[in-house]
Amino acid sequence: MSYYLLIIFILSILVGLSVSYVPSYNESDVSRSILVKAEEYSISLISTNLYYAKTIYSDIKILRGYALDNRIIILGGVKNGQNIVRVISLRQDLSSASYVDYVVHGGVTYISTPDTQTGLIAVGTSLGEIAIIDLNLNKVTYIQASRNSIKSVYISSVRGSYYIVGFDGEFIYSYRYMAPGWLEIGPINSTALLGFMPASIIDVVPLIKVSSSLIAYDLSKIFLIYTPPKIKLVINVTDQYGQPINNAVVRLEYVNNKDLYYTAVTKNGSVSIDLPIPDVNGSYYLLKITHPSYETYTQIIYLPSPREVEETIYLTVSLKSGIGILEAAQPIIERSFLSIIELDLSQKPYKATQRGVMIIPSKIVKAYLFEPLENIYPYKYLVVLSSYDGIYIIYYDQNLNIIPVRGLNYIFYYYKINDPKTFNSLISSDGGYIITSFDDRLYLLRYETSLSQHVVASSYVFLGKVNSLSMSSDKKISVVTDDRMINIFHISDGLLKSCTRSNEYSGFESFTRPFYTYISVDGSYSVDVGDTGIYIIDTSRYNIDICPIEKIKINIVPEIQSIEEDYIGIYGQIFVKENNNLVATGMINNSKAELYLPSSKYDLTIESAQIGRVTYDNIMISPGDSRLNLYVKVYPIDLFVRVGLEKASISLPPIYAEAGNDLIITNLATNLSTKISLRSNPLRIYLGDGIYNISLLYKDLIIATGSLKIDSPGPAFTDLVAKTYTLNMNIVRSDDKNIINTSLLNITLLIRGPLWSGTSINIHSTSPLVLPAGLYDVDITSRYFMSVTSRIELFNDLNKTVELTPALFDLRVRLVDMLNRNVGKALIEFRNVRTGAVTVV
Repeated sequence: MSYYLLIIFILSILVGLSVSYVPSYNESDVSRSILVKAEEYSISLISTNLYYAKTIYSDIKILRGYALDNRIIILGGVKNGQNIVRVISLRQDLSSASYVDYVVHGGVTYISTPDTQTGLIAVGTSLGEIAIIDLNLNKVTYIQASRNSIKSVYISSVRGSYYIVGFDGEFIYSYRYMAPGWLEIGPINSTALLGFMPASIIDVVPLIKVSSSLIAYDLSKIFLIYTPPKIKLVINVTDQYGQPINNAVVRLEYVNNKDLYYTAVTKNGSVSIDLPIPDVNGSYYLLKITHPSYETYTQIIYLPSPREVEETIYLTVSLKSGIGILEAAQPIIERSFLSIIELDLSQKPYKATQRGVMIIPSKIVKAYLFEPLENIYPYKYLVVLSSYDGIYIIYYDQNLNIIPVRGLNYIFYYYKINDPKTFNSLISSDGGYIITSFDDRLYLLRYETSLSQHVVASSYVFLGKVNSLSMSSDKKISVVTDDRMINIFHISDGLLKSCTRSNEYSGFESFTRPFYTYISVDGSYSVDVGDTGIYIIDTSRYNIDICPIEKIKINIVPEIQSIEEDYIGIYGQIFVKENNNLVATGMINNSKAELYLPSSKYDLTIESAQIGRVTYDNIMISPGDSRLNLYVKVYPIDLFVRVGLEKASISLPPIYAEAGNDLIITNLATNLSTKISLRSNPLRIYLGDGIYNISLLYKDLIIATGSLKIDSPGPAFTDLVAKTYTLNMNIVRSDDKNIINTSLLNITLLIRGPLWSGTSINIHSTSPLVLPAGLYDVDITSRYFMSVTSRIELFNDLNKTVELTPALFDLRVRLVDMLNRNVGKALIEFRNVRTGAVTVV
């Protein structure tokens, strides 16, 4: 243990924490505390296109999420290669937030708290560490519990003392807080909990207490899924002369539960069966052997608890000849062993009492143990289980005795569950409703007094797998699915009602992939955590009066449309206000946007560089609405883009669509900007009245700029015919550090770039060079490199001659030698493609 403490101490110094080591005061004190002088950072909450929702973008890779009713969000993740726990505090009005990061050792595998309003957090890690974060003291306490990854960890307050129970898939580790540190009580093995060895514990979950104001975890009662020890029973079956009997059917049935049985057929007169021993002091089985030619043999046998890991008992049975029966061996099905343990960790040694033992004829994968504190129904505790075959429910009284339902110890609902690990379950504080989910389905179960059990009342099928769900005391339900959807439901008239229209979802395709959701107990807000960020949704507005939520598809429609359909539409943002409060925002992409809004009256504002700011007042969204057209005054424009030189009488050829070429269009009146891909020349785009600054990008670098004025283009638009504009853009001069100067007679070659696909050549002539306008092949040759040919077009407004003045002139060629080094000296020939005339410089 001291070795692990030393490693943790060194790591904490390396990550820059201020360490205050608390020494052990006795042999059982296994914790080490660090006072964290962590800086608090502020976070912006950004409005989204979901009604009354805010977004937090994260700079960490989020692996785990957890939320509390005191507006605390807990994240486990990785930042710059370091494993951290981030604790985010939201303001009461959800307008802003702040956070503090705490370092842990190993990836975060589990997060828990004693209840949903606490300041104490337990974190399990992949390196077997349990970290306890005290938000009130800003202190982290580390416990090296195991050498294996912590599968689950729970912290609970029992009769005024705090306890921790951690599970690594093999052992249960328990601790009790005694100032100044945590005292080790465990590890707890199956001998202590179940009274026998060897046995394996598959999973352990605490009692979940649910009230209308709080959800708390109680470690005084834990639920176990386990495998009891086994004995190998070898049975030799012979006739009365000692000869082996083949094809005899051997059946062994556990006398306390007929669901536990095993069958086998003798081969060479023998069978070998591994039998579980569920009882501490050994178990009784009914042995039955049948064969068509021999009398049926029955006997109750006692099998003691094994004293070794592998123990074998041999038994020989002799059958009498006679009239027998023909039976078939039944297939052996997998069973699960379940138990509730009353755990008293306050005394040493701790006391564990086994209650409510159950055997389920299926492989149980996940379990929940509930106590609805405001229960009005005739049961005290309830267990919900998932398997590949369906859902099981078991009722218990106040003494943890099983309450049978129509003679059975459990209720079973058959469903084909592909992945039982996706199973989630919740219960209402009055015990009347159970919410369960698995795979892509959500089920509401309602307690029927006449049947003394919960029955399926309603269900919902999603497009993606359910990742997480949560329910408030006013019966609002939040569900997140792996297709990036966030869904809000409510229970009304005993049925599950979606806050959506028809079969559409009340979620939206989010920027992150949400894997955790929590809705506060009072139903005022929900937190949805994904791999790259968080959504905070004001669920107080999701009630019966405003549901369903409408999915509104918005089209931005030009008042004057072109007869062509390949014009670039409007890009920008849309803002939605209700009673002067911003309730949602959305992105406009190619004149389309989507919003999720309840039925109400709103004010909408469009912001786009192409049209400026346009407001629409008193837009009514009615039940059943799905589309909304907003008309804007824009014109179809054919924008011909030419790139040339500042203060020069020449231009380069028009630039057609090339990878990396984008235009940034800035509306000078509103200072709004939009990036548009230069996918054709002329560019076919909708623009409104105004003056625009336009920049040409290459790989996010501005290489040319120009300006354009659109002002009531005139009657041509009445015939839906686009007007053509020419945008002359000047190449931006740059103080590029890669410029190389070399001299050749009266010509200087400036090699720099990039502007397009390669390094450009700029010619600075000391005297004018006059060429006829037209299309030219430019050959550049040198003894240092192979010839390069580039075709350019020289033109001006009169289309006669072009004067190359002492200015920069760019050609899209690159001069390099065999070693990819820039070369300066070269012979440049301008050859007229039409006439063949050559000009040499």
